Amino acid sequence: MRVVEHLTENNNVGAGEILRLNHTKEIRMAKQKKITADSGEHEKWYKQAKSVTTLTLPEFVRHLTKDYIHDYDTVAHAVTAAGLAAMLAVVKEWPISAPQANFVMWTFIYQWMYPNNKCGLAMLNYDNLLFPQCEKQFTKVIPREVFYKVQDMAKEVLENKEDITPEEEQHLRDIISGNVPFGFEIMEDAENQ
Repeated sequence: MRVVEHLTENNNVGAGEILRLNHTKEIRMAKQKKITADSGEHEKWYKQAKSVTTLTLPEFVRHLTKDYIHDYDTVAHAVTAAGLAAMLAVVKEWPISAPQANFVMWTFIYQWMYPNNKCGLAMLNYDNLLFPQCEKQFTKVIPREVFYKVQDMAKEVLENKEDITPEEEQHLRDIISGNVPFGFEIMEDAENQ
């Protein structure tokens, strides 16, 4: 009863309302379908996401979040399908070019996973191993500008010296002195080739 008293005092919600809300939640949970990644249910969501519009997006997100009891994997699929549906719905109203789609993809990756990244990211499409003209995509080279950023970051980390091992410190000093790590080489400028 303390929970009810606390909620009624702080939120001006009556005990009857709280009991009604709890009952509604129990009914909703009884209607939810418990799923796992093994069920394959999430595969349908990606197909459905392609037909979502800005008008049907709220219902699609509601469906993903309220009609299922998710496990660790399926909730990640639900988030992905909802994001994909939202992006595709906007593109249906405001079509974008391939370069803009590339911008969307990279901006999403940066904003979602790497908002503090300062040196850049790379992605490999291993399907391109089938094409000999794509060989340069798989060499261990980095642009000169990226290495300069890595050197700047190494200096910054050394200045702060927070929780770094002696091996890490030496690695950073090697980078600062111009040693490119992990067998990478600096990509030559196009005009110097």
